[in-house]
Amino acid sequence: MAGAKINHISFRDDFLVFEFAKSKGNQTREPHGPCHVYTNPLKPWICPVLSLARYLFCYPDVLKGDVPLFEGTNQYARYSACFMQLLNEHQTKEDLKKMIIVFEPGDLGTHSARKGVATMVAAGYTVSPPIVSLCLRAGWALGGVKDKYLFRENAGDMHTGRCSSCHDSGTKEFAISLVYFDFSILEAAEKTRKKRQIREFLESALPDSENIPTSIWKLVNFCFAAICHSYEFLNKNLHQQCPLRVTVVFKDIPQEIVELATYKYPWNNTEDTPKFTGIPPHVTQLAKLEKLELQMASLKVDIIDEMKQEMDSRGFASTGYNTNLITEAIKNAFSTLVNKIDNLGLSNPNSSSQDSDNIGGGGVFILEDEGREEITAFINGAVLGYPDDISLSTDEERHLVEKKVREHAAKSVKISKLKVGYHNID
Repeated sequence: MAGAKINHISFRDDFLVFEFAKSKGNQTREPHGPCHVYTNPLKPWICPVLSLARYLFCYPDVLKGDVPLFEGTNQYARYSACFMQLLNEHQTKEDLKKMIIVFEPGDLGTHSARKGVATMVAAGYTVSPPIVSLCLRAGWALGGVKDKYLFRENAGDMHTGRCSSCHDSGTKEFAISLVYFDFSILEAAEKTRKKRQIREFLESALPDSENIPTSIWKLVNFCFAAICHSYEFLNKNLHQQCPLRVTVVFKDIPQEIVELATYKYPWNNTEDTPKFTGIPPHVTQLAKLEKLELQMASLKVDIIDEMKQEMDSRGFASTGYNTNLITEAIKNAFSTLVNKIDNLGLSNPNSSSQDSDNIGGGGVFILEDEGREEITAFINGAVLGYPDDISLSTDEERHLVEKKVREHAAKSVKISKLKVGYHNID
């Protein structure tokens, strides 16, 4: 790590990848790694990606790739001196006392962070990563045949990387994504414009941006997203003399770019969300249950809204009788009925006023069947459907005809879709 350069670091899916030429446990020139490092946007004070972003934008020359990531010849000694200075400054402060951290000079050193993380990953959870992945990550020899036959596998190291970032593997939030720019809610043209705006801003903010290798720009983009997402936290907690405060990348970020930086979970991810990795099966099931609960809650709200809309359209929410709606419906039905009667042509040119006088009043009886053309009508004393020369001279004959009409009407009504009753004006 001490001799690392920027080309040893890259972004894949939702993690940082570190590949080094050698390590403490592998002094040969064979590549060591990859080591998968994950972000922790919920705890920005310990987020490794945010820390790397702050460093790269404070010292952008390392992005060119031709200089070491950390300057100096003895990085371990420098880190140890800075660490001890920090402890000495805070040894008597209340924040360490509240954490029940009591130590003497020499108790804590450079090994504390490395060995402490290994202890937390191995025994800090009920479901921990494989011990082989942990030993390989720490550079510890397995001994015997294990060193010959047990090699690194990405899945185990990914799980180790997530746990090392202080995510709680017992909760569904363990499956959190890294911080990225999400354009899923934008139209295609607006999405292209936003991406171009971010790239142009970084090119103008970083010195000698034209000399930054193309392979490094993806790393720069995700680091910039981490800065944007934690902007309020950094602005509130960074020291006033921190060099990041005076960089263009930090002080001149457009608000519309800051709002695009976000993180997601498997139950609310979008098409722009990077692929989730390093998630154990039990967390995957927890994430699926969360997604199911959200869908059920959304379904409940949708059903209630649809019922309210339907009831409002029918006037259930009104305290009145909706007289206007009822009257309008009756008028529409009556108009439809009159039009159908007119279309049937129920007029009899042979009917006479004498027939009307003999019957003793006018009336109408119509039976219509869309499947059969059976119509019997009795209009102004004329009986349609019977011979025109029928004699109606006596009351007995008149009542007989009316009886036959009613019988025929009752029989036809049973098969009729449009039913209009008979009414005698008398």
